[in-house]
This record gives sequence, C-alpha cells and structure tokens, in this order.
Amino acid sequence: MNVVWGLPAWMVIVILAREFAITGLRGVAASEGVVIAADLSGKLKTVSQMAAICVILFAGAIGHIEGTYSIWIFFGAAGTVLIWIAVILTVYSGIEYLWKGRKLLKLK
Repeated sequence: MNVVWGLPAWMVIVILAREFAITGLRGVAASEGVVIAADLSGKLKTVSQMAAICVILFAGAIGHIEGTYSIWIFFGAAGTVLIWIAVILTVYSGIEYLWKGRKLLKLK
C-alpha cells in the first residue's frame, strides 16, 4: 500500500483533488461574477482536516520517544478516525459544491 506520512495515498489524492476541483469551480464562478461562499460542510471539512493533521503529526512526533507507546497508540487511533471523518466530509462537501455550481460548469 502506498502511504504518504502514514496515510493511504488515495486519501491524500481525494483531498487534493477536491481542493483543486473546488478552486477551479470558484475560478469559473468568479469569471462569471458569481461568488461561491463556503458552506457549513466545507467549514467542517477544513476543521476536520486540520484536527487530523495536528493529531497525526503529534503522534508521529512522540512515536520515537521512549515511554510514550500508549499515548502514541491513542493519538494514532484518534488520527485514523479523524482522517476518515475528514475524507468523508471532503467527498460530501465536494459533491455539494459541484452540485450547486453545476450550472456554471455546463458548456455554453
């Protein structure tokens, strides 16, 4: 399995693909004079991604310190749960934004 910083590569690709797609959609919207504001799902996605990143980095930082094995296991498990939440919210909010911007994406 390909991993990036302990995460399956497909999770990283899903998150990055959503970010590029929504940035592109916002660019198209801006060229049409339309503003696509951040929705609650997008804000929750961002919070979950930041929380997952912080917890995963912390787990990685303490993973080599002697006597922190149980803390490392806890934060590793918490990071796994948080990254799954982040991926699910990433997909949901991406679909939501694309659905709302579908009229901008139609060929003229």
